[in-house]
Amino acid sequence: MKVLKYILFAGLFTLGLASCENTKREKTQDEIEQAWPSTITTMEAGDFVLVKRDTLGFTMGTKTVKLNKSFYMCTKEVTQAQWEAIMNNNPSDNEFIKEGANKANCPVNNITHAQATEFIKALNQATGRKFALPSEAQWEWAAIGGKLSNGYAFSGSDNSAEVAWSAIDYDATLNEVGQLKPNELGIYDMSGNIEEWTSTSKVTRGGHYETSSAEQLNVRYSNRNSFNSSYAIGLRLIIEEPLDIELIK
Repeated sequence: MKVLKYILFAGLFTLGLASCENTKREKTQDEIEQAWPSTITTMEAGDFVLVKRDTLGFTMGTKTVKLNKSFYMCTKEVTQAQWEAIMNNNPSDNEFIKEGANKANCPVNNITHAQATEFIKALNQATGRKFALPSEAQWEWAAIGGKLSNGYAFSGSDNSAEVAWSAIDYDATLNEVGQLKPNELGIYDMSGNIEEWTSTSKVTRGGHYETSSAEQLNVRYSNRNSFNSSYAIGLRLIIEEPLDIELIK
């Protein structure tokens, strides 16, 4: 009986140690993200798709960039209607808007980096979420299609006319969001319509509606500019992680 009791005690002690080790071990980022949904829909800002990180990294310019975690990117640029709902104003320059277009569904534009930051701050206060501007690395990783990338020259196609509102293929006019073909992740307008602020002050990515044939490289996803402000700049939002309620399957 004593031997049996010793064996039982030793077994329970071992199980206890293993249990303690399991409770102490922190989950890896990949384990955390296993519960993340593939899409998030918000009433205030629209649909967001999960952009999964690549642990091997990707080439950005002359560097290999690795993201610490996956994130969600809005499938469309912030519209004038969405901006007005939060800020009660509309700074957009609609002089060259497409004839017949609904300006409410066109991207907000003519905003500074500071204005974009103020919008996000107000949006976060109104919703309890943590919206943000994408970093340059997050923006480019999403633009090339992330882990689903087919290596296109533009965001979603080798043909700029399929994915980019610009003077290369169309009239130089501002258009409603989400009217052309999306990229591999289901994200629209990352090669045209308006340039988009990143989290780095004064840095924008993507092309815009006035980009001409002589500047075709400027609608490639790798296009990068530095501005204080411009009438052709707007923004696109990211969510860095879902709310707890969205993790319930």
